[in-house]
Amino acid sequence: MTTLETERMTLRPFTIDDVDDVLRLFSDPVAMQFSLTGVRDRVATAAWLELVIDRTQRDGHGFWAAILKETGAYVGHAGLLRQQVEGRDEVEIAYWFLRSHWNRGLATEAARACRNYGFGKLNRERLISLIVPGNVASRRVADKVGMNLEREAVWKNTLVCVYAMNREIRARTRSAR
Repeated sequence: MTTLETERMTLRPFTIDDVDDVLRLFSDPVAMQFSLTGVRDRVATAAWLELVIDRTQRDGHGFWAAILKETGAYVGHAGLLRQQVEGRDEVEIAYWFLRSHWNRGLATEAARACRNYGFGKLNRERLISLIVPGNVASRRVADKVGMNLEREAVWKNTLVCVYAMNREIRARTRSAR
């Protein structure tokens, strides 16, 4: 899988050695408030990481570990995930960051890199983000990268907001973002 560069971060493929860093995120009940699975212990985090690595190898894309260039520290992850939403194959821009790095624009920066990769390298016609309605911060990130609220849907037994952007719309708004 490709490594992406943003102004402040390197987005690189995960390895199983990232388990302790991801555990810092997954064990924080505030950061995991809107997760469909809630907090996770080390065993569940390692299983998630193995699934992500396998899925990335299978699909050719997935989550990247977000590493600050300045310090080399893990700050979260972002990526492009294949999803089934109401019977439709979609690719989702997803992002999760350590609470200590919230409100710095890192999620937006990572989501933009994922958006650009999805439309550019993966040649996708459409990208989405699935966000629990109460997750106002994630909804703002989707807005900032040019997505629009399309509808609400039930996904994995949870009500989510489906934010979406088509390549055609992205091309028309490119100069604005």
